[in-house]
Amino acid sequence: MADLLEKILRDALIIPVTKEVESRLEQICNKYYETITFDKIETLVYSFMFNEKDDDLVSFFCKNYKESYSEELKLSTPVYIVLSEYIVYSLICENNHEIAEKDKAKYSLVVKNTIILCRGAYQNIISPSIIPEMYAISDGYRTNQNFIEKPINSNLASAIFDSDTRDNISITPENIKEFEYMAKVTACAEYEKLILDLEKDMPQNNYCKAYKCAYALAKDPKWKFVDKNPVETLKYILKRVKGRKTLLQIREDLVTSGCLKTFENLSKSSLLLHYFNNKSYLSNIEKQKFAPLEIGVYLYYEFFLERIKK
Repeated sequence: MADLLEKILRDALIIPVTKEVESRLEQICNKYYETITFDKIETLVYSFMFNEKDDDLVSFFCKNYKESYSEELKLSTPVYIVLSEYIVYSLICENNHEIAEKDKAKYSLVVKNTIILCRGAYQNIISPSIIPEMYAISDGYRTNQNFIEKPINSNLASAIFDSDTRDNISITPENIKEFEYMAKVTACAEYEKLILDLEKDMPQNNYCKAYKCAYALAKDPKWKFVDKNPVETLKYILKRVKGRKTLLQIREDLVTSGCLKTFENLSKSSLLLHYFNNKSYLSNIEKQKFAPLEIGVYLYYEFFLERIKK
């Protein structure tokens, strides 16, 4: 991680800091990790996406630097911005911190959902190279969670259906694995039915189709049992859906159609959901055009974050 910190500091500085200062910054990062919350993650992500320093982070570093080394810390704004990115990357992608896999997935989704702010301006991020690795973690979490291996010897179904009485069926650790696998098979069947139902009962407006499909795929399936790729499913369902509209026009379509859902305590990073429900945020990109599938994918990840953050 020291090499990574050195790299992203080089992205922010013409004249690099000394190895001693770099080491000290690493130590203060280690202290900051202990204070992390979901809200802080969102603020840090905004910092490196928007190129704005996080005043709380600045105060934390200055205070701890003074207390630890009896010196004033003097850093430029770009350094604090890349430090915010470094901290988020470390918490998501490294295993040196006691961060639950679900929390890593939530932090990853914050990065993935906030990236829309940089649409058409990705080059303005000071150190963009490590961002893809951060937002890939959420997909890996979903895949790992829903892996359930088929039992080698599956006798439970025959024991249930061939027995005159189910009272004598014993529950063993192996049975539990079989129950899990049967639940997965059932959930996959329900998932396939959901896809068929979505195809049959589509709104006429293409963006309402995308919204409805994204919401259903994030909310309805028992995703821990369904070994499917929701983005590929969206591509399949919306394969014939064409057109491009601005965010402003899309919002007008969704409001007029009445298909918008209401939410309480939305994450700050669920930017499209905020925008579509009250027209806040995203004024900087509302005149950019989006295809229905693109909106559907963005919305899926926002809906999914709202689901797993509870």
